[in-house]
Amino acid sequence: MKSKTILAALLLVIAVSLPASTFCQTGVVLTKSTLRPMLENMGYEVNELSPTNYEVSVTITYKVYMAIAFSPDESRIWLTTFFYDKNPASFTNDKLIKLLQSNWTTGASVFALDGTKLKMTRPVENRNLTPLLLRKEIESQARSVESTEAVWQDKK
Repeated sequence: MKSKTILAALLLVIAVSLPASTFCQTGVVLTKSTLRPMLENMGYEVNELSPTNYEVSVTITYKVYMAIAFSPDESRIWLTTFFYDKNPASFTNDKLIKLLQSNWTTGASVFALDGTKLKMTRPVENRNLTPLLLRKEIESQARSVESTEAVWQDKK
């Protein structure tokens, strides 16, 4: 009994003295110089839209393109899918209401207007980001786009 207690105490001392990265991957705050390399290391083909704004594509059921950019204060990373071929000015009131209502079911992704362009956007807090967490957010954005296709498509 005494040897089991000593062994447990020894294991606890060893575990406490090990760095946290031994047990889990620690995240980082991304910067303008580290975002693109992280995306490329994650296996994405990265297209530069501007020096700090990139585009990647994700295929869940079909290819979804999204822009990835920092908020002005760099506290968030925005994942944005633009529906360039959709003109919200031509949408019926019913369709616009359905777009707004679908915001309740898409989690952090929401439909919005950017000037006259329809987009779906998702903020990601820029802290403790790991490649795994960023991939999860990117794929969640793609699934939100796909799950709302009936609403943003021109089909009735």
